[in-house]
Amino acid sequence: MDPKQLIQQLVNEESGDVSLYAREAELFARKIVDGRRIAETFSRFSAEEASHLKVLSAIAGGDVSIKRREIGVGSSLTLALKVHEERESDSIRLYNDLSASLEDQAHKIMLKGVIDQEKSHLETIRKYLKAIRASKREE
Repeated sequence: MDPKQLIQQLVNEESGDVSLYAREAELFARKIVDGRRIAETFSRFSAEEASHLKVLSAIAGGDVSIKRREIGVGSSLTLALKVHEERESDSIRLYNDLSASLEDQAHKIMLKGVIDQEKSHLETIRKYLKAIRASKREE
């Protein structure tokens, strides 16, 4: 895939994630005991995904179109985390592909910061999934 196509695909994914994390933050804050911490994490992820859109736009020279799409919010934290685990893994792969396809070192450095944030999101999601699985074994 050429860089322009990768950027557009990532823009589409990131814009969906911005909305999804924000809506899930509200849902899980209300639904889960001590959900405030998860809500704060998801709100931060939403803001970080929005900053990724700005990076992609800068790399593309402002030539991106954001196609707003709504991704359905489920009521299960476990299922939501599994969806995010897959989406974050895919994003990391796409960002690495994009970085490999670019020649501009400044753009590669910008993408390294984004990739590091995506890896941090994935690590946090996996930590939450591990904690949920451990709590279910204790029951």
